[in-house]
Amino acid sequence: MAQPHFLLDKIKQLAEGINFKKTVDRPVVPLSVDLLTIPVVNETAYSRIMGRKFNYWNEICISGAFYDDPDILKLEEKYINEAFQRDADFLNEKANLAEELGAKLIKESQKFTQILPHKLSRVELSQVFENFLASMIDFVPFFTFIISSGNLLERVITNRILNSVKNEQKAQEITIKITCPSRPNQHFCEEIEFLELASVFSCGDRNDELLNRHLSKYAHMGFREEGCNFWEKTDLLNKLNKIKNPTKKLEQVLENKQKMKEETDRVLRSMAVSKILEKLIKIARRYVWLRTYRSDIYNQAFSTVVQYLDFFLQQEGYKKHECLLFSVDDLITGKYPNSDVMAARKKAFAAICINDQLYHLSGNGALEFKKFLDDQDKLGTRIKGTVANRPTNLIKGLVRVVLNTAQLSKVKEGEIIVATMTTPNFVSAMKKASGFITDEGGILCHASILSREMNKPCIVGTGNATKILRDGDLIIANLETGEVFRVKNEQV
Repeated sequence: MAQPHFLLDKIKQLAEGINFKKTVDRPVVPLSVDLLTIPVVNETAYSRIMGRKFNYWNEICISGAFYDDPDILKLEEKYINEAFQRDADFLNEKANLAEELGAKLIKESQKFTQILPHKLSRVELSQVFENFLASMIDFVPFFTFIISSGNLLERVITNRILNSVKNEQKAQEITIKITCPSRPNQHFCEEIEFLELASVFSCGDRNDELLNRHLSKYAHMGFREEGCNFWEKTDLLNKLNKIKNPTKKLEQVLENKQKMKEETDRVLRSMAVSKILEKLIKIARRYVWLRTYRSDIYNQAFSTVVQYLDFFLQQEGYKKHECLLFSVDDLITGKYPNSDVMAARKKAFAAICINDQLYHLSGNGALEFKKFLDDQDKLGTRIKGTVANRPTNLIKGLVRVVLNTAQLSKVKEGEIIVATMTTPNFVSAMKKASGFITDEGGILCHASILSREMNKPCIVGTGNATKILRDGDLIIANLETGEVFRVKNEQV
C-alpha cells in the first residue's frame, strides 16, 4: 500500500530540527510498536509517575528501532534526580507503583482468557481492549523511567565509591559487583524449575502433573521465541529429552548464583559503606531487577491478549498471528486492515511522535524515514564500550552478529555474540557464547546482568559494534579498556 508522500515529507521536515538518536534496535511487531509508544508519549500517564508535567513529546519507533530526543532523556533524569533529592523514598515508592501496576496489567490481560471460548462482537472486543490499553498506558512509561533511574543510581554510586578508591575503573567494577538484582528474574526461575523437573524425569518419574504445573506458570515464555507460540507439552518434552546431566547443570547454576552473592557480600564487607550508600545500593539492586521485571510483565500480558485476538480474528477470516499486524486504532475503532495494509506493515511500521503529535507510517514510507534518521547519525570505526563483566583481561573468538531472534539459532558454542542489545529470549544463545558485545546499555542493563550471572566477558554501550563487525570476524576484546579489535577477516 502506497504511503501518502506529503505525510512522509511533512514528518521529515518536522524531524530535521531534532537530534534524534537510536537507543534501542530490536524486532517489534506493529501492535507492540503502538503499545510501547503510545504510553510514553501520554502526558497524563507519565506525569502521574514523575510527579510533575512530563512525557516523551519526541519519540519514534520503527519496527522496534527506537529513536529518542537526547534533551528529553536528560530532562527525565534531571527530574528524577530532583525528586529523589527532595524525597529519599521517591524511587522506592515508584518501584512499588511499578509492581502494583504490573500486577494490574496482568490481571487485565487475563480477562481475555476468561472469554477465550466465546466470540465477542467488534464493539465488545473494543471495550475490553480499551480497558487493557488503559492498564498498558499506566505501566509502559516505567520502561523508560526505570532505565533513567537506574542510570542515575549507577552514576551516583560509582561517584561515591570513586571518592574512596580514587580509580574510575575500579570504582565501576565495584559498582557492578554490588548491584546484582535483588530478586531472581522470570527466566532464572524457569531455568531452575525446568532443571529440577528434568532431574526428576531423568530418574524415571515422568509425571504429567509436574509438566502441567510448569506449563501453567511458564508457557507464555515460548511466545518470546521465534514463531510466537506458547509452549505446549510436546515442546517441554522435547527439551527434557535433549538435556543431559540436569542435576549437574542445576548445581552449576545455583553455585554460580551463590558465588555472585558471596562476592557481593565480600566487596561490601571490605568497604566502609555509609548508611546513605547502603540505601543507594539497595535501591539500585531493586531497579536492576525491575529492568527485567518490566519486560517480563509486558510480554506475559501481550502474549495473553494475542492468544485471544488470534481466536477472535481467525473467525473473522484472518490467519493466525495476523493480529500482530494490527494497530491499536484498528482494535479500538473496529475498522480492521485489509491484506495490502498488513503487507505494508509487515515490511515496516512506524509510530512517530514529534512535538506531541502522533503519526504513523508503514511499508516503504517507514523504511525511507528510518534511512533518513540513520543517515543523520554517523558512527566512527573505533569500537569501544563499557566493561560490564571481566572474568579475564582478554577474550579472542569468532563473532556472531545477532540482530533479531530469528538469528539466535546460528550462534555456535564458544562464539562471541554481537548484538544491539540482549533481551530475555537471548538466554539460550548466551549460554552457548563465550562473551557478549552490545551497541547499547550500561553496567545495569540485561546483557550486563546476565554476563555476571553466567560469569562471561561482556562489553556494552559500544554504539557501533553491529555496524562494523560481521559474522565470522575474528576479534580480540580487551576487558581492561573496553576496546574491540578485528584481528583477521576469517569467514566461517
